[in-house]
Amino acid sequence: DAIYAGLILAAAGGAAHWWFQIRQPASSSTPSRPSQSVTATAVTPTSLALKNSTGQAVTAGGSLKVPLELDFTMTTTANSGSVEPQVEVEPLGTPFTNQPNYKAPAVTPSGSNIAAKVAVTDLKDGSYHWQARFAVGASNSDWVAFATTAGNADFIIDSTAPKAPVVTTV
Repeated sequence: DAIYAGLILAAAGGAAHWWFQIRQPASSSTPSRPSQSVTATAVTPTSLALKNSTGQAVTAGGSLKVPLELDFTMTTTANSGSVEPQVEVEPLGTPFTNQPNYKAPAVTPSGSNIAAKVAVTDLKDGSYHWQARFAVGASNSDWVAFATTAGNADFIIDSTAPKAPVVTTV
């Protein structure tokens, strides 16, 4: 019995040696787990903000000149696909149609949140309100309106230069 046990152990040891020497890769480094691809989905935007043409934040209801920038964020860990930032800007008192009238080029996520910037260049003087969303193909996130009190302007376009002062006496 001892002879048979010795032969079985020798055979098992030889098989193990064959497995580790022949079947395993020659590299001694531990193989890494492949990174998982997470495709972007349309996530409801957060952190809506108004910025003037130089990128400075403007308080809600503030006066701006065109061009202006509408900024918002998408929380994501996606590292593939692309999302398209979209906004709808309407004159104050005009209901939203839920159709974008301004878009930014599609953005490819890199595993962290996406900061979207949509340029608006062609508004006439007046009071406006706006909302934002993200689109991925035919799928859209929910619209999120800029947070001002109902009936108040989100921003005002005022491109009229002030009148020159008139000096009547020196």
